[in-house]
Amino acid sequence: MMRAAAYSALWLLVFAGQAQTQQYTYVAISAGYEHTCGIVMGGTANRRAICFGDDTYGQSTVPSEVASMPISVISAGRRHTAALRVVDGAMVCWGWSTFSGDICSTAVPGSADNRDYAHICATSAFTCAIKSLTSATSA
Repeated sequence: MMRAAAYSALWLLVFAGQAQTQQYTYVAISAGYEHTCGIVMGGTANRRAICFGDDTYGQSTVPSEVASMPISVISAGRRHTAALRVVDGAMVCWGWSTFSGDICSTAVPGSADNRDYAHICATSAFTCAIKSLTSATSA
């Protein structure tokens, strides 16, 4: 049986070798190459994305339109971050892109839209996503 765990503090080793602590209640965390992101709970920050660390490519600056929405999954890659919105399972990304525009805007094979994802994984240069089982069977 799996249990959900909440973390009261996140320790982050930044590139300069300094340790920082941020006091939040976390329901998920993801460590990228030089940045870390999490989903925080409590008060007005219920299920919100928060990131710390290197921000050379904008990977640690959560866009305002993402910061105001509940997030179900977050994944920190090397130079970008990806998350899933609670409301519709849509993928949102920020940070570095070799493509022009939104790094989540490229077509996903076999997908009519950018919704109903169940899980994501950001890597060094791309993001993988798994469609939810209910959307895959109803399509």
